[in-house]
Amino acid sequence: MAAVSDLGCPLFNYMVSVLHSSFGNDLDAVFLHNIRTECERAKDALCLGSAMGEFKIERLGMEMRQLVDRGWVVEINLKLLRTGIMRCLRDAGLEKEEVDEVVLAGASCNIPAVRRVLLEFFQEQKFRCSIDPANLMSFSSQRYINNFSSVFDNPVAILEGLNLGLYAL
Repeated sequence: MAAVSDLGCPLFNYMVSVLHSSFGNDLDAVFLHNIRTECERAKDALCLGSAMGEFKIERLGMEMRQLVDRGWVVEINLKLLRTGIMRCLRDAGLEKEEVDEVVLAGASCNIPAVRRVLLEFFQEQKFRCSIDPANLMSFSSQRYINNFSSVFDNPVAILEGLNLGLYAL
C-alpha cells in the first residue's frame, strides 16, 4: 500500500517566493511558520466555500495582502497531485495497471477535479471514499495483520485504546 502524502503546499511555496522578493532574504523560521499558518487559513476559507481566500502577513511594519482564487489553488494542487501519483508508483515499484484499488480519504473525496485527474490516470480503477482518514492507518494495519495471520496460521490480535472523543484543555 502506497500513499500520495506530504505533497507539500504549492500555495506556501508560491507565497514564500513572493515574500522573498518583497521582504528580502531574511525569512526566519518564525516568519515561515506564520506564512504556513496564513496559507492554511486561506485554504480553509476556500474549502468552506469561499470563491476567494485572503493571505495577509505583516513583517517589520510592512503588510502584504494577496487574494487567492479557488480555481488557481485547485490547478496548482492538481499539478502536484499528478507528479505525486507518479512518484508514489515509482517508489512502490508499481505500474498503474498493477494498482488494485484507489482509496480517497479526507477532503479529496469531495473535489471533482481530484476524481477527474485520478480517472484520467487510472481509467478503469474503482474508487472508494468511505474510509474516514482518522481510521485509514488502523484499516491498513488490520488488513496487513489479517494477511500475516492467514499466511503463518498464527492468530494475531490488535488492542486499541478506547477513544471517547474527550479532550482535556
